[in-house]
Amino acid sequence: MAKILDIVEFLSKTKQDVAPINDKNFGSSFFANSDIKYKISFFNTGHNMCYCEYECACNKDISLYMQEESGYSFICFNVGDTASAYGHNKNKFHLKPNELWIGKINADFNGLNHYEGNKIYKNKAIMISDELMREFEIFKSLSCRDDKFNFISSQIIQSQNMILNDIDNAKYYTGKLKEIFLESKILELLYKTLAQNNLDFTSCDTKYLIKAKNIMLENLQNPPTIKELAHLCATNEFKLKKEFKAHFGTTIHAMLQDERLKIAKELLVKGDINVSEAANMVGYANLSHFAKIFKTKFGVLPTQAIKQRSYYIVDRICS
Repeated sequence: MAKILDIVEFLSKTKQDVAPINDKNFGSSFFANSDIKYKISFFNTGHNMCYCEYECACNKDISLYMQEESGYSFICFNVGDTASAYGHNKNKFHLKPNELWIGKINADFNGLNHYEGNKIYKNKAIMISDELMREFEIFKSLSCRDDKFNFISSQIIQSQNMILNDIDNAKYYTGKLKEIFLESKILELLYKTLAQNNLDFTSCDTKYLIKAKNIMLENLQNPPTIKELAHLCATNEFKLKKEFKAHFGTTIHAMLQDERLKIAKELLVKGDINVSEAANMVGYANLSHFAKIFKTKFGVLPTQAIKQRSYYIVDRICS
């Protein structure tokens, strides 16, 4: 049976070191006893991101206790030859070699890191602050789930491996040049990872939300009620409204109105129709209400938007 270690002082210092803050700094921490050697190196970019490298070697099976009071978001890459195992609520999750996790650990989380004896573990990670996390849909989606530990996984692709290898070369630089090199590579790694996985992020938790959005936007003139929309997406009204706002950052009604008004403005500015026709095409029968919310959004009345039209006269020259 694995020995339980609670190396409070080391892990507490480590959490403080890798917490993404607004101060730029480098550093490393090292812990060793007869059972385990654990080294962490980090670079805090000063822009709500911290890049970390973890290396652990054990002489016997060991479990390290994890407790997170505030929670955090992360991208973790297994760059070693051994799967990393994490336990939570009697479940065990394995981050396999050449695999990455994009995840969110919510507040009041506790669990275990499991290590097998006579093996070496190597992981690299980007820790992301809650402030920055809110800028990315993929993390917002993970945050709205009820569990304390949520993640999606994918394979590390060649372009990510190349950047991770480039980061290793930071040791050949010093001073400000090292900071610039590291920060540029970390940003490139963040972009490559989120861009790639946003394309693939179609978990069951988000599929029905995307379906709801598409149904609504395809029926702007006569959209379904929220009750009807929930039924079409095989969920209930409360869950749909709550998770729609958490995922897209706006309510169903607000998104519908915003899309209707944007299309109406485009019709008025680029088309050859009047205000009544534009309002009707996006589902507004009450012209005074349409004019009011149009001005609130764009600062001008629909009749004034028509004046922004550009007309071009084409002269046909016959020879």
